[in-house]
Amino acid sequence: MCWKSTNRCLCLPLRHGLVTYGYFGLVVNYLSILHELFQLSDCADSEGPFYPSEFIKLSLTFSSMIINLIFHIILVAGLHRKSRGLLEVFYGYQSLLIIIEVIVSSLYLPLQIHKNYQTVTHYVMWLTLVVGIPFIILLLLQVYLITKIRSYINTLEDLKDGSYEPAVDGLLDEDCTLQSYNRMNDHCDQYELGKMTDFTSI
Repeated sequence: MCWKSTNRCLCLPLRHGLVTYGYFGLVVNYLSILHELFQLSDCADSEGPFYPSEFIKLSLTFSSMIINLIFHIILVAGLHRKSRGLLEVFYGYQSLLIIIEVIVSSLYLPLQIHKNYQTVTHYVMWLTLVVGIPFIILLLLQVYLITKIRSYINTLEDLKDGSYEPAVDGLLDEDCTLQSYNRMNDHCDQYELGKMTDFTSI
Protein backbone atom coordinates (compact mmCIF):
# COMPACT_ATOMS: atom_id res chain seq x y z
CA MET A 1 0.00 0.00 0.00
CA CYS A 2 1.45 3.41 -1.03
CA TRP A 3 1.71 6.30 1.38
CA LYS A 4 -1.09 8.90 1.23
CA SER A 5 -1.69 12.15 3.05
CA THR A 6 -5.13 13.42 4.04
CA ASN A 7 -7.85 13.76 1.42
CA ARG A 8 -7.85 17.58 1.58
CA CYS A 9 -5.77 20.22 -0.21
CA LEU A 10 -6.09 23.96 0.44
CA CYS A 11 -9.22 23.23 2.52
CA LEU A 12 -10.86 21.57 -0.52
CA PRO A 13 -11.24 17.94 -1.65
CA LEU A 14 -7.82 16.79 -2.85
CA ARG A 15 -8.42 16.91 -6.61
CA HIS A 16 -10.33 20.20 -6.44
CA GLY A 17 -7.59 21.77 -4.34
CA LEU A 18 -4.89 20.68 -6.79
CA VAL A 19 -6.92 21.95 -9.76
CA THR A 20 -7.38 25.29 -7.98
CA TYR A 21 -3.64 25.52 -7.38
CA GLY A 22 -2.95 24.57 -11.00
CA TYR A 23 -5.14 27.31 -12.47
CA PHE A 24 -3.87 29.85 -9.93
CA GLY A 25 -0.32 28.96 -10.98
CA LEU A 26 -1.24 29.42 -14.64
CA VAL A 27 -2.63 32.91 -14.01
CA VAL A 28 0.33 34.00 -11.87
CA ASN A 29 2.85 32.66 -14.39
CA TYR A 30 1.05 34.31 -17.30
CA LEU A 31 1.03 37.71 -15.58
CA SER A 32 4.68 37.30 -14.58
CA ILE A 33 5.61 36.47 -18.19
CA LEU A 34 3.82 39.60 -19.44
CA HIS A 35 5.63 41.75 -16.87
CA GLU A 36 9.00 40.25 -17.78
CA LEU A 37 8.25 40.63 -21.49
CA PHE A 38 7.57 44.35 -21.01
CA GLN A 39 10.85 44.71 -19.14
CA LEU A 40 12.72 42.92 -21.93
CA SER A 41 11.10 45.18 -24.50
CA ASP A 42 12.02 48.31 -22.54
CA CYS A 43 15.59 47.08 -22.13
CA ALA A 44 15.96 46.37 -25.85
CA ASP A 45 14.32 49.61 -27.01
CA SER A 46 15.98 51.87 -24.47
CA GLU A 47 17.78 54.88 -25.96
CA GLY A 48 20.30 54.85 -23.13
CA PRO A 49 23.36 52.61 -22.79
CA PHE A 50 22.75 48.91 -23.40
CA TYR A 51 23.70 46.57 -20.55
CA PRO A 52 24.19 43.00 -21.86
CA SER A 53 24.31 41.52 -18.35
CA GLU A 54 20.91 43.00 -17.51
CA PHE A 55 19.43 41.74 -20.78
CA ILE A 56 20.82 38.23 -20.18
CA LYS A 57 19.42 38.22 -16.66
CA LEU A 58 15.96 39.24 -17.89
CA SER A 59 16.12 36.66 -20.69
CA LEU A 60 16.97 33.83 -18.27
CA THR A 61 14.17 34.88 -15.93
CA PHE A 62 11.74 35.03 -18.85
CA SER A 63 12.80 31.55 -20.04
CA SER A 64 12.36 30.04 -16.57
CA MET A 65 8.85 31.53 -16.37
CA ILE A 66 7.95 30.01 -19.73
CA ILE A 67 9.16 26.60 -18.53
CA ASN A 68 7.19 26.97 -15.30
CA LEU A 69 4.05 27.85 -17.26
CA ILE A 70 4.46 24.77 -19.48
CA PHE A 71 4.75 22.47 -16.46
CA HIS A 72 1.67 24.02 -14.84
CA ILE A 73 -0.23 23.31 -18.05
CA ILE A 74 0.98 19.70 -17.74
CA LEU A 75 -0.30 19.62 -14.14
CA VAL A 76 -3.76 20.90 -15.07
CA ALA A 77 -3.98 18.49 -18.03
CA GLY A 78 -2.89 15.59 -15.81
CA LEU A 79 -5.54 16.41 -13.20
CA HIS A 80 -8.36 16.69 -15.75
CA ARG A 81 -7.32 13.52 -17.57
CA LYS A 82 -6.38 11.73 -14.32
CA SER A 83 -3.08 10.83 -15.99
CA ARG A 84 -0.41 9.43 -13.67
CA GLY A 85 2.24 10.00 -16.33
CA LEU A 86 1.61 13.75 -16.63
CA LEU A 87 1.37 14.13 -12.85
CA GLU A 88 4.64 12.24 -12.41
CA VAL A 89 6.32 14.66 -14.85
CA PHE A 90 5.14 17.68 -12.84
CA TYR A 91 6.04 16.00 -9.55
CA GLY A 92 9.60 15.35 -10.77
CA TYR A 93 9.94 18.92 -12.06
CA GLN A 94 8.65 20.44 -8.83
CA SER A 95 10.92 18.23 -6.69
CA LEU A 96 13.96 19.22 -8.77
CA LEU A 97 12.95 22.88 -8.54
CA ILE A 98 12.79 22.73 -4.75
CA ILE A 99 16.27 21.18 -4.58
CA ILE A 100 17.69 23.88 -6.88
CA GLU A 101 16.01 26.65 -4.89
CA VAL A 102 17.45 25.37 -1.60
CA ILE A 103 20.97 25.05 -3.03
CA VAL A 104 20.96 28.46 -4.74
CA SER A 105 19.44 30.26 -1.77
CA SER A 106 21.80 28.66 0.73
CA LEU A 107 24.73 29.98 -1.35
CA TYR A 108 23.36 33.28 -2.64
CA LEU A 109 21.94 34.72 0.58
CA PRO A 110 25.11 34.32 2.71
CA LEU A 111 27.19 35.68 -0.18
CA GLN A 112 25.06 38.82 -0.44
CA ILE A 113 25.17 39.35 3.31
CA HIS A 114 28.95 39.00 3.26
CA LYS A 115 29.36 41.43 0.33
CA ASN A 116 27.13 44.10 1.86
CA TYR A 117 27.95 43.52 5.50
CA GLN A 118 29.91 46.79 5.90
CA THR A 119 27.14 48.95 4.45
CA VAL A 120 24.20 47.26 6.21
CA THR A 121 25.84 46.16 9.44
CA HIS A 122 22.95 47.34 11.60
CA TYR A 123 20.32 45.79 9.36
CA VAL A 124 21.78 42.35 8.61
CA MET A 125 19.41 40.48 10.93
CA TRP A 126 16.40 42.45 9.72
CA LEU A 127 17.26 41.88 6.05
CA THR A 128 17.87 38.18 6.70
CA LEU A 129 14.41 37.86 8.23
CA VAL A 130 12.73 39.87 5.45
CA VAL A 131 14.30 37.69 2.76
CA GLY A 132 14.43 34.39 4.64
CA ILE A 133 10.91 34.16 6.08
CA PRO A 134 9.05 34.56 2.72
CA PHE A 135 11.41 32.03 1.14
CA ILE A 136 10.78 29.49 3.92
CA ILE A 137 7.01 29.98 3.65
CA LEU A 138 7.14 29.53 -0.13
CA LEU A 139 9.33 26.43 0.24
CA LEU A 140 6.96 24.86 2.79
CA LEU A 141 4.02 25.56 0.49
CA GLN A 142 5.82 23.84 -2.40
CA VAL A 143 6.64 20.81 -0.23
CA TYR A 144 3.01 20.68 0.95
CA LEU A 145 1.72 20.70 -2.63
CA ILE A 146 4.06 18.00 -3.94
CA THR A 147 3.04 15.73 -1.05
CA LYS A 148 -0.58 16.21 -2.12
CA ILE A 149 0.31 15.49 -5.74
CA ARG A 150 2.19 12.35 -4.66
CA SER A 151 -0.85 11.25 -2.65
CA TYR A 152 -3.14 11.73 -5.64
CA ILE A 153 -0.75 9.79 -7.91
CA ASN A 154 -0.67 6.91 -5.42
CA THR A 155 -4.46 6.87 -5.26
CA LEU A 156 -4.70 6.67 -9.05
CA GLU A 157 -2.24 3.78 -8.93
CA ASP A 158 -4.31 1.98 -6.30
CA LEU A 159 -7.46 2.38 -8.36
CA LYS A 160 -5.71 0.87 -11.36
CA ASP A 161 -4.39 -2.04 -9.27
CA GLY A 162 -7.74 -2.59 -7.55
CA SER A 163 -6.29 -2.01 -4.07
CA TYR A 164 -8.21 1.17 -3.27
CA GLU A 165 -9.10 1.49 0.43
CA PRO A 166 -12.09 3.22 2.08
CA ALA A 167 -9.78 5.27 4.31
CA VAL A 168 -9.08 7.65 1.46
CA ASP A 169 -12.62 8.11 0.14
CA GLY A 170 -13.15 11.48 -1.50
CA LEU A 171 -9.78 11.68 -3.23
CA LEU A 172 -11.14 11.13 -6.71
CA ASP A 173 -14.48 12.91 -6.54
CA GLU A 174 -17.13 11.01 -8.47
CA ASP A 175 -15.17 7.73 -8.55
CA CYS A 176 -14.68 7.74 -4.82
CA THR A 177 -18.24 8.92 -4.16
CA LEU A 178 -19.60 6.00 -6.17
CA GLN A 179 -17.34 3.50 -4.40
CA SER A 180 -18.23 4.95 -1.02
CA TYR A 181 -21.95 4.78 -1.90
CA ASN A 182 -21.64 1.13 -2.93
CA ARG A 183 -19.76 0.26 0.27
CA MET A 184 -22.41 2.04 2.34
CA ASN A 185 -25.16 0.04 0.63
CA ASP A 186 -23.25 -3.19 1.28
CA HIS A 187 -22.90 -2.32 4.97
CA CYS A 188 -26.61 -1.43 5.20
CA ASP A 189 -27.60 -4.71 3.52
CA GLN A 190 -25.42 -6.67 5.94
CA TYR A 191 -26.91 -4.77 8.88
CA GLU A 192 -30.49 -5.40 7.74
CA LEU A 193 -29.70 -9.08 7.13
CA GLY A 194 -28.28 -9.34 10.64
CA LYS A 195 -31.41 -7.77 12.12
CA MET A 196 -33.65 -10.18 10.20
CA THR A 197 -31.57 -13.14 11.40
CA ASP A 198 -31.88 -11.96 15.01
CA PHE A 199 -35.66 -11.49 14.61
CA THR A 200 -36.22 -14.98 13.13
CA SER A 201 -34.13 -16.56 15.87
CA ILE A 202 -36.50 -15.06 18.46
